[in-house]
This record gives sequence, structure tokens and C-alpha cells, in this order.
Amino acid sequence: SIIQHIKNANLAIIEATYDNAPVTPGGIGAYLDNYYLNSHLAAAIRNRKDFARDWLANVIRANPRAKIFNIASGSCREWQEMPKSVNTNEVNLTCLDLDQESLDYIKDRLARQEKPVKLKTVKENVLRLALGKEADLVAKHGRHDVVYSIGLYDYLPDKLLKRLLPAQEALLADDGRMLLAFKDKEKYLPTRYDWLTDWRFVPRNDEDVSMLLRESGIGNERVKFYREPLGIVMFYEISKK
Repeated sequence: SIIQHIKNANLAIIEATYDNAPVTPGGIGAYLDNYYLNSHLAAAIRNRKDFARDWLANVIRANPRAKIFNIASGSCREWQEMPKSVNTNEVNLTCLDLDQESLDYIKDRLARQEKPVKLKTVKENVLRLALGKEADLVAKHGRHDVVYSIGLYDYLPDKLLKRLLPAQEALLADDGRMLLAFKDKEKYLPTRYDWLTDWRFVPRNDEDVSMLLRESGIGNERVKFYREPLGIVMFYEISKK
């Protein structure tokens, strides 16, 4: 399995979660693998990827030359599974991540696509994005039709997100949109993942995220709200002001 050759533990775990197959040959390890893979949170992560894939596919159908910016891109599995009916040849995708192995993995996997996207990778700490000046960010990265991230925000405190979200919005074209994903603390038991896998998130529910958005200058009138089928992951589609 390609998973066994990935050195970065976080990348290997998320890819194994998407594959939904144990990586340990047998014994107690295989049992624990299956215990995790069958958990609601693991299933919600797979649903999150599917939602992002389908949402992006609709963006591309409406705008075949879309410019899309993926922050903390990880494995970009939503792009690996893009439907063959969606023509991504003219799409410009920028993936920003701090981990070079993740970026190399994306280059390798997306180059194998039947309709490969025009890919640019950026090795950078998201903190630099949050602390950058608007003009500098635009000059460095340009403006995009979509700026999104589906696996980042649960790890960042409100104080940092209140700087990151306006920075992301600065990277949008006038009619651009952001897609944000958060886990709802009301829909899963965080202690299960904290104790067993040392997996911790900043706990938030819809009310917490809505307040965070307002305090970041994003009014409710600009937000569309969705959930994946299990209701654990919340999505916020935000139109530019």
C-alpha cells in the first residue's frame, strides 16, 4: 500500500481514513484500526471529503477556468476523486501546506489524473498567511474564485482565525467564495479521540462558529450553511463582501 511508504504520520492517517481499510496486517492492531475507521468521526471525515469534492465539481462546471486556493491542503483527496465528467484541464489549483511530503504527494497523485489540473504548490506556514498584509498577500498569491480549507480550522484558536479569515477573503476575486469546515462538538464525544488517539480539536458548535464569523467581519447574510450526512461536520460557504 502507498500508505505504508508515507513518512508523515498525519498524511498517512488521513489517507488511511479515506481508504477506510485497516493498514495493520492482523492482531490487536487491526482491531484498533477497524475500531477507529468505524467511528462516527472517521465516517464524517470521509463525508467531509465527499462534500468538498462535489461542491468543487459544481464550481468547476459553472466556471471551467476557476482559480482555486486550498489552504493546509494535506493529501487533496477531494481532487484525486474528482468525477471524470468534470473537466479540470483549465482549472488553476494552488495548494498551500507546510509539509513538503504532502505537496510532493499531491503533485504525484494529481499528475496521474486523466484530466490533470494546472497545479501550483506553496510550502508555507499558514501563520504567515494570517499575519500578512492584504496587499502583500494579493501580490504574492493573486486573487481566486474559491479559497477553501476542510481540515485546518478545528486546530486553530479563535484569536488566530480572526486574522486568518480576513486574510483569506483578501485573496478572493470580487465574486469569489470561501468554503470552511468545522466539527460540531455537540455531535461527537471528543474524549474518545483525545484518550485513544491523542486527537484534539478546539471545541465549537454552530453558535460558536457563527459568532467567530461575525467577529471576523463576516455577517450572516453572506453565509450559506450545510452539514454532511452524519451532521458532525459543518460547512460555511461565504460570499465576498
